[in-house]
Amino acid sequence: MSETSTAGAPLPAPAVAGDPGNRRFYRICLISGFVAALTAGAAWGAQILVRVAAKHSFSSIPHGEIDVHAHAAVAGWVALPVFAFAFFISPRPRRAAAWAICAYLPALLLRMYTQPRADADTIWLPITLGLCAVQALASGILLLSFWDATGNPSRPAPWQRFLQWSLLWFFAATLYDPAALYLTETALQEGRAVTAWAPALRQLQINGFCILLLLGIGQQVLPAIYGAGRTSAPAALSALTLANFVIAAEVIWRLVVASLGIPVPPLLAVTLGPLFYLAVVLVVGPWNIFRSLEREDETTRFHRAAVLWLHVGLLMYLFEPLLGLSPDFRRVYYAAATHALGLGFVGQSLLAYTFRTVPLVSGISLSQLARAETCFYLLNLGCAIRVVFQVLSTDYDCASFAFEPLLLSALLELTAVGMWGGLLFWKVLNSTPGAAACAPSAPSVPSAPADRELGPSDTLRDAALRSPEARAVLGRFGFRCAEAGELPSFAGRVCLREACLLHDVDERELLAALAGRAAPAGATGGGGAGPA
Repeated sequence: MSETSTAGAPLPAPAVAGDPGNRRFYRICLISGFVAALTAGAAWGAQILVRVAAKHSFSSIPHGEIDVHAHAAVAGWVALPVFAFAFFISPRPRRAAAWAICAYLPALLLRMYTQPRADADTIWLPITLGLCAVQALASGILLLSFWDATGNPSRPAPWQRFLQWSLLWFFAATLYDPAALYLTETALQEGRAVTAWAPALRQLQINGFCILLLLGIGQQVLPAIYGAGRTSAPAALSALTLANFVIAAEVIWRLVVASLGIPVPPLLAVTLGPLFYLAVVLVVGPWNIFRSLEREDETTRFHRAAVLWLHVGLLMYLFEPLLGLSPDFRRVYYAAATHALGLGFVGQSLLAYTFRTVPLVSGISLSQLARAETCFYLLNLGCAIRVVFQVLSTDYDCASFAFEPLLLSALLELTAVGMWGGLLFWKVLNSTPGAAACAPSAPSVPSAPADRELGPSDTLRDAALRSPEARAVLGRFGFRCAEAGELPSFAGRVCLREACLLHDVDERELLAALAGRAAPAGATGGGGAGPA
């Protein structure tokens, strides 16, 4: 469809967001995230469980392998897709972002090789610390480059504040990571406990980065896509303040405990867990995710199971301080709770979001979405077996039979993640990012005639193609990429109603402004909190 101005002169159509370099780095980050999930995330975790089951002991695995497995899952499986979509939705990220991702990826891959060998008296430790520094520097550059993509700097919405704080905690984790590695290896050399410094890092990575990130995304995406309930702004801001306080307090007292070698203060341990759980309930409670939603599909079950695992993992954390048992039992129990959150909530949420968004932004048709059902059952069954039998393995009476089921859980989880990652990896590898609006497999979206008033079922692309004035209106309501004349490739598939839901914009006011008339009585201003 050609575009004409009020004077009749032809106007250029809006461009696809991001130059070819952006789309190339989008693919690199996304594919690298799939590779990290399939190798260091799933395959490495499965072979660790095989060795644990063979020796009937979780302590038989060197701590370096477990640490790098956990790091690769967070910095690779979770962070890389975040960077990928940041490249996709940012029309003009700083040039430094491209160089940063070129340094981040090799550092992550090399660290997977060097850290298990990083003893205090070998050359591998300073090499690994150097790789940690490279990752920290690259993470900081990426954070600065994509900060504007997390919301309007002058007035971010509550859900965007969750995203911003999650990225800040991720950066804090990358700064603390080399210190924790050095202190752990030093303690090993001196024959002291090696588990004192890891819990603070896990708090930053799991609670600070992963949970806050997914709570922020869920507040906006679940109501807009599936018709779930909305979390009110006061409740969201209260939850974020409370969660940040708990994360900071727990990291500080865990560092103090590790530094001074004193017992864990029972009052703090019993108090902080319920406060964080309360913060989570304030956010996810209004979603009513377990009721019948307006728009359900194959991925809805993933979100419901993910929220269920979120409750399970956090409740297990609550009971940990009350277990007056041996340190070995509490360590294995803590690892089981972390797995419930890491794979059950974080991993399963990522599967759901990528099943929905990767085909859309990559211009591909995911006709094999029915495979998601098999993937769902395998993943949840494997996670349940892992959590239950890992806890039972610490009991003397159960230890004789509790380790063998761990082999089954490893097989089920590896198969589920392999089905997800392999399918999307192959699809993305054979797609052209940014071509969704014109891909042959994309459903045909008729353009709105120029003489007809736009309605809620018309797309963002229809509105942006109308005139420069229409693009200016979209920009005023927060769709800054349309105002700049650079549309996301999926703008031809997203209707104005969905866009308004995603950006907290009043639909009637936007349509009235696009039509050049006053808003209906009772319409509340949107203002648009973030980029389209």
